[in-house]
Amino acid sequence: MRRKTSAKVIIGTNISIILMQSLVLLRIIPHQWINGGRVDNYDQAAVVSVVSVLIFSIMSVYIFYNWIYKQSIKPSRMKRNKVGFAIFFGVSFVMQLAGTNFERYVMSIVCLIPLVALILWKEEE
Repeated sequence: MRRKTSAKVIIGTNISIILMQSLVLLRIIPHQWINGGRVDNYDQAAVVSVVSVLIFSIMSVYIFYNWIYKQSIKPSRMKRNKVGFAIFFGVSFVMQLAGTNFERYVMSIVCLIPLVALILWKEEE
């Protein structure tokens, strides 16, 4: 998988996570389905959802600019980016497996997809 393809996969999954968090903010998805079911009300869920939307939005903009738009990136910086994002999605995957059924069966797959994209990534020659 090439860099741009990996970036598009990661941005696509980030958009799906942003959409899911937005559905919680709009009270379409019950707040008990996220955060391992540990939030007591929608106000607490809203804080977590807003933070998640911000994190995934910033990550998507960063990936778009540095991995798709920019043509040349130092290999050492690219490797650090890949390792950092792989750790982030790996930890997210494990946390989703320990959560509610929705997180375990839906969101864990959403977190696994970018992790696999990063693992299968081949450097362009």
